[in-house]
Amino acid sequence: MSENNFSEEALELGAMDKVEALGYEAIDAFSEGFGNDSLFGRKTPNDIILPVRLRSALERLNPNLPNEAIDSAIYALSEGAGALSLINANHAIYKLLKDGVLVDYKDENGIDQEETVRIINWNDASANDFLIVRQFKVSGEMYNCRADMVAFINGLPVVLIELKASHKSLINGFTDNIRHYKDAIPQLFLFNAFIIVSNGSKARLGTMTSEWEHFSEWKKINSEGEKGIIPLDTVIQGTLTHCIHHPRRA
Repeated sequence: MSENNFSEEALELGAMDKVEALGYEAIDAFSEGFGNDSLFGRKTPNDIILPVRLRSALERLNPNLPNEAIDSAIYALSEGAGALSLINANHAIYKLLKDGVLVDYKDENGIDQEETVRIINWNDASANDFLIVRQFKVSGEMYNCRADMVAFINGLPVVLIELKASHKSLINGFTDNIRHYKDAIPQLFLFNAFIIVSNGSKARLGTMTSEWEHFSEWKKINSEGEKGIIPLDTVIQGTLTHCIHHPRRA
């Protein structure tokens, strides 16, 4: 990705290539269908969890637990924070991602058991499923939206990337899009760790509760101070390479 004039689509495609090079699977979801046999197993665009990938990851990370325990963990992730405000729900889900989900189930002898279902392997990033999705459709009560790019870990949407054409002001990505998403499709932020806004030549990072003045530049890729070719390269490599080791709070 070089520093030239980019359309939004060109930035998206270049960013997808960059994230894919970090070990993520990359999928363009513009033509995604819905239902049990769909690409991600989402029944409707109102769903923001990718159930096929989530179940597969939980079964792999918890090989000794029965389906009943996995089902309970998926329910807790999908419905457990439903009565809370968005901010409180994000905090509650953060704890589940960090510590796992405590579930009750009966073993093969009918005896009650209590175990913790691990959601993310924080010690071995390679044990997790990393996915970057372009043009991810999400429906709210009144509007349908398409997020430019969403990064998933084990089927859970943890990073939102909003891109604007290189000739447009960076703040428009926040005022015109991020704010709208929070009102129109708040469920997209339930699992969110951080948000990236960029027009290629400039890039800022913040959380779901950050106002624009608290979105900050990400100035280096690693501890040696290495920078990408353009700021978007830098923030992608500096955050998405290592985000599994640094869970962030809203």
